[in-house]
Amino acid sequence: MIGWRWSRRPSPRRERSLGCTSWRCGGLHPVSAGSLRAALLTRGDLDLHPVDVFSEDELDWAHPAALEHRAPTLPSAQDVFRMLRNAGERGLLAQFPAAIVGLPKATNLQRHHPTEVRQRYRADQRDAVLSVFARYSPDTMIVADVDIGHTDPQWVLPYGGNLTIDGPNRRISAHY
Repeated sequence: MIGWRWSRRPSPRRERSLGCTSWRCGGLHPVSAGSLRAALLTRGDLDLHPVDVFSEDELDWAHPAALEHRAPTLPSAQDVFRMLRNAGERGLLAQFPAAIVGLPKATNLQRHHPTEVRQRYRADQRDAVLSVFARYSPDTMIVADVDIGHTDPQWVLPYGGNLTIDGPNRRISAHY
């Protein structure tokens, strides 16, 4: 397993104008904006790297005339294990030489957990993923805790596109 998060730390909550506590109030983080721009407007390669500071804190965007928002679930490690085990039982995991696993979101507006609880939740999730791959696809290279999915900032990756994972050099490149 390659530890993607070798030098990062969660961002401290800091107040900004209008009471905003995230860069979201001023638009997309440069990492998210740059990878979105690359995905939509360019052709070529984009090297991903761990971001220095990340946030999973959500802003309450509730507004009576806005859209309905359902909080993302925070699946248990057992749920993650079962889902991946089912894929492993069908032989699906064995077909991949590498797997990228996004950093699990460990809090939301309804369930805001302290740092220690978030760290334990992520460790349990990672252990579930590793145990399933060890059983059903032991030769698959796992890159865990990549900023895709629910962290902010996050890398925009091409669904159905190609990625290059260079384990020894700790490098992931998205090909657009």
